[in-house]
Amino acid sequence: LVVPFLDFDGAAVGMQARALTASASVRWSGPINPSAGGTWSKYGFFQADSDYPEVIVTEGPGDALTAYAAGYSVLIVRGAALASSETLADALATGLKGRRIIVAGDNDSAGMAFTNNVCEALSTRGLDTYRLVLPTAVSDITAWRESNPLRFTEQFQQAVSNALTYGSETSVTFSVTVT
Repeated sequence: LVVPFLDFDGAAVGMQARALTASASVRWSGPINPSAGGTWSKYGFFQADSDYPEVIVTEGPGDALTAYAAGYSVLIVRGAALASSETLADALATGLKGRRIIVAGDNDSAGMAFTNNVCEALSTRGLDTYRLVLPTAVSDITAWRESNPLRFTEQFQQAVSNALTYGSETSVTFSVTVT
């Protein structure tokens, strides 16, 4: 599966491919950089055809596709390590200005660092930034959907509505029924 990375105007600026079989030796793959000193985009944006004001920011295409399928606009950051890039933060802040940003890193230490770094970078640039709280029993948005596909969209909408303002000291745990 090849996931295109679009800029805020809808132009293709990169892509990532994912193996569809569990036995594949490489799970994700991207293109070779276009020329000496050139690089493909570190992010991709998909504008949903819905009335949701939020943009869900994920640390990879898998979770972005899952959130998009639930009706949300999404911003894919190519990987968790890129979350601290000042250049990337400037580009994202320009493209996301005026939107409610929900950052949804994975439920692990790299994902928590991703969430905090992106929230910090965007909030210091004046954006309305929130942290999505994932259920404790799942590793990421896609695993959440896989755990309960019939109720996922409803639960995800509720979690987005209850996302925590970045910098708040509130701690929330969230449980779901895994089938």
